[in-house]
Amino acid sequence: MIGGILAGQAIAKAGVKCVFTLCGGHVAPIYIGLQMSGVRIIDTRHEAAAAHAADAWGRLTGIPGVAIVTAGPGVTNAVTGIANAFQAESPMVLIGGKVGMTRMDQGSLQEMDQLSLVSSITKWRACVYETARIPEYIARAFHVANTGRKGPVYLEIPIDILLKQDEPRHAGPRTPLPDEGASQADVYMVEEVARLIAHAERPVIVGGASLHWDGAAQQLDEFARATAVPVYLNGLGRGHLPHDHPNFFAHTRKHALAKADVVVLIGAEADFRLGYGRGINKDAKIIKIEPDAFKVGFNVDPERVLVGNARFILRQLTLAWRGRSDAAPKTAWLAEMREMEAAAWEALREEMESDIYPVNPNRFGAEIAKAIDKDTIIIGDGGNIVAAVSKVLPLTSPRQWMDPGKFGCLGVGMPFALAAQAAFPEKKVLVVFGDGSVGFNGFEIDSAVRQNLPIVCVVGNDAAWTQIRAAQIESAGEEFAAATLLAPTRYNQFAVGLGADGYHVEKAEDIAPTIRLAFERRRPAMINVMVDAALNGRGVSYIAAGLS
Repeated sequence: MIGGILAGQAIAKAGVKCVFTLCGGHVAPIYIGLQMSGVRIIDTRHEAAAAHAADAWGRLTGIPGVAIVTAGPGVTNAVTGIANAFQAESPMVLIGGKVGMTRMDQGSLQEMDQLSLVSSITKWRACVYETARIPEYIARAFHVANTGRKGPVYLEIPIDILLKQDEPRHAGPRTPLPDEGASQADVYMVEEVARLIAHAERPVIVGGASLHWDGAAQQLDEFARATAVPVYLNGLGRGHLPHDHPNFFAHTRKHALAKADVVVLIGAEADFRLGYGRGINKDAKIIKIEPDAFKVGFNVDPERVLVGNARFILRQLTLAWRGRSDAAPKTAWLAEMREMEAAAWEALREEMESDIYPVNPNRFGAEIAKAIDKDTIIIGDGGNIVAAVSKVLPLTSPRQWMDPGKFGCLGVGMPFALAAQAAFPEKKVLVVFGDGSVGFNGFEIDSAVRQNLPIVCVVGNDAAWTQIRAAQIESAGEEFAAATLLAPTRYNQFAVGLGADGYHVEKAEDIAPTIRLAFERRRPAMINVMVDAALNGRGVSYIAAGLS
């Protein structure tokens, strides 16, 4: 068997059902092995999209997503997708092509030092120099990507190694199962944390990525209900408590952290999203629950640290709480925060019901909320418009919402959607675009058309890079808001030209019915909605906080 067949078989053996690629001569032999092994190949129009889609597959399924790109510009185009997966700690394997060993350092087509290029944004990187070892290296790539703190790995295989015939020598390490290596926290430390929460008056929980990777939704629910502690969720933690859960809060985090006397961070970093820790009451005792000690002291000095699997640790904490005679639910604090949350929702109500044209961004989000259900996966790709939508969506479960993440990487919308629809064909997949972000990988609606993936996109179009424009106008005046205006493009017409359905909506009341119609037709579609630029520009504080 040639090396390409060995590679395809090894990818299939790792449990991969689907790979993402843009064809290139340096990797074409791998396609033979994939087809022989029954692995679906989804081809994109840009290598960045292939990498982003592989990232999303890892986030959604727990099995490392695979992107295969050709040498040189194929790898450089994929770099942003690798970096985004690295920041999100998402398991991904990117296989890059490479010039033949016999032509190295002779100025071959697309020759470059790719290993050095990706060294700072991968958990592990390697080149395969022997055909017989291809299965071994691919198995190791999957093992590294999905073990411990997850992340992307990069493996390159020279074209002559892929074309050479040989027999596999060693299969390499077995790909870890999801619970393999999962650990509980030290029992004494668990008891100490339970004591701190029991003696607190205003404890707060902020949950992030660990809830997602450790599958801890049920355990978070049990612990929150037992303690009556308010819970806030960010990043990949979103959806781990449903929107109507008695302990879930979305609009009062700033106030809660400022008043809290104990803050439990479950895989949630004290980065710009939490004001680098400066928004937390300086007298609060901080408890960190992390998969390892790598980021324990990141911007905060925790009182106690519980290292291990979030699912196991939350179960330990619940048992410890129930065993304490001094543990009383924090019902008064919960009621105080619920009253504030209701007031925050009420303050939004007028805008969520506004009939103005262009559409109020909060009404835009409210209408999208009417069109989704528990079987909808929503992907946000943009700045202010995504912030407006995300705060009103009624999420009911994990993996229902994805966005660029803390790297702030625009362009993930369509690639993430390709992966979501391929992984869960029975689900409805909705992309919420800003009109800036749709320009990055919006062309991938062509990929959806060609591969019969009925993804629906809705564009909040205010003809500007509004998050940046509003900040520039506020700080320096409109005359200095350079490079921030776009045209009021009819993105629905662009989509029709690529074979998708297209809709242009002007009345807010027509947004939800149009989304439902597009879902019913089960065809790729793009819905263009003009939104109010002035109102959409009120996210200045968000971008300012991110840059400060």
